[in-house]
Amino acid sequence: MLVEDGFIHFSEDADANRTWRPASRLARLWWKRSRLA
Repeated sequence: MLVEDGFIHFSEDADANRTWRPASRLARLWWKRSRLA
C-alpha cells in the first residue's frame, strides 16, 4: 500500500535483501521528523 501510494520505495538485491527508502521529498522529511531514518 505504501509503495503504491508513492510513500516508500524498495529495492531487492540478489540475496533477496530488501532496502527501503522514502520515495519522495515529503516522505523523506516525514521519516526524518519521525526519526525512522
